[in-house]
Amino acid sequence: MLSETERPLQSWLLDELQSPPQSGRHPWFFWKAVKLLRYREQETVYQLLRTAAQHVGRYVPDREIREAVKDAIRWRATHGPTATPLQKILQDEMRWPKPDLPKIDQLVRSGPRRRDLRDLTKERFFIDTRHTEAIIDRLYPGNPLLCCARSSWRFATRRREIWRGRLHTLPLLVPSPMSSVFGRTHEGTGPWSEHALSNTGPRKYLVIEFDFAEYTSDGKETLLAPWIRTWAKSGNTIQDACAALLLHLGERGPLTMIVFSGGKSLHGWFLCGGTNEHQLHRWMAGAVQIGADPVTWTRSQFVRMPDGTRENGKRQTIEYFNPGVLA
Repeated sequence: MLSETERPLQSWLLDELQSPPQSGRHPWFFWKAVKLLRYREQETVYQLLRTAAQHVGRYVPDREIREAVKDAIRWRATHGPTATPLQKILQDEMRWPKPDLPKIDQLVRSGPRRRDLRDLTKERFFIDTRHTEAIIDRLYPGNPLLCCARSSWRFATRRREIWRGRLHTLPLLVPSPMSSVFGRTHEGTGPWSEHALSNTGPRKYLVIEFDFAEYTSDGKETLLAPWIRTWAKSGNTIQDACAALLLHLGERGPLTMIVFSGGKSLHGWFLCGGTNEHQLHRWMAGAVQIGADPVTWTRSQFVRMPDGTRENGKRQTIEYFNPGVLA
């Protein structure tokens, strides 16, 4: 009888390797490595993921792939068949619900559109002025440590005042202040870094991203493709859908701001400091059920800089702002 490492890879896993996402690729590589390590040795898994990276519409450094494989090896050591009951509970908690497509469709059809956001906003912004510095001052009073980045591998953690005057040129930041400049990666056992979960402070904002597409990077239809085409016939764009879903969540949580990614997606910023993590996780699961990307649940995940500049030069405009939430 063949061992699991000698058997051909299952067709569903091969299909997944052909369709990496354009956003949220870091957890995607990690979870694919977790699955592949059941069937292949470490170096083979790396080579398979390196091939899969060619289907991503941007450069993926080898270092990122190797780190994903190493993280997956550590994860399997504590979450495999010999994991403790507590570890199994935590593992189960991180499983997200599947999108409820009819509910998403109903909310999109009945909700506001992107153009309505500026009418609903509590404070207007002039489009010919950059508002990054003013918004950051409102979001992060005082002089906290902020981790900001030009890309997922070019980042730094500095005091807010050190960043002053430069933030509008950057595309990314961690939405919660950092607890220290450096922290160890890989659950506190890896190299020191200025962007690690271990030096990310308590949650201040939970950012919810809706990022829909009709086709994957290799031309395959997504689950939402038929719905997206139906929305388009009634004049609803993908950004309209994102706006409707974020405002729906805003009826159930303190929606502070909505930021356009400069691409397809909208990011909703929800004030959540001091909220119990289990309660917050249940709320996040509800957002995932209506199509949100679960990747932003990770406390150290980079999100779009408000009124920053995307890598391709496009502006990440602030579509909605409610300063009353911050009072």
